[in-house]
Amino acid sequence: MLPFVVGPTATQASGLELMMRSLLQTEPWRRDPMVIELPWKEDKLIKMHEEISVKDKMAFGIMIGDGYVNPQPPVERAMRMVTDAIKALGHKIYLHFQMQKILAKTARSSNGSRRATPLFKICFADGGKAHHSALAISGEPPTEPILGTCPFLA
Repeated sequence: MLPFVVGPTATQASGLELMMRSLLQTEPWRRDPMVIELPWKEDKLIKMHEEISVKDKMAFGIMIGDGYVNPQPPVERAMRMVTDAIKALGHKIYLHFQMQKILAKTARSSNGSRRATPLFKICFADGGKAHHSALAISGEPPTEPILGTCPFLA
């Protein structure tokens, strides 16, 4: 079996940076209404580089669960052990978040339903077709965050 990923890959972070900078500088939202306007933010990149520029230290993004679909207890325990080991070595941990916090910040429309955040606009750019197909194959019901922002999956 060949390993694969969905999305860009690189052997170094600088390759991903170059790819994203180049892509966003083309301003694809000006040609495709389904693309969210998200220009390159050099100031955020500089700040991130300053935060992780401590010699011999690395930064890791870890998400153990989203608050709705979480790993089995042994997997969660293993992930926490790895996270603790990374912290003990003095490295920085980022993105240890819960989906409830993201949803809590989601604006409400006049009828009380959630308006889609940029994250959900990206995930459901196809109108939810890919998610609906995956749910149909698995037989699983959609989770609350999906129903709350994407009623067409109900």
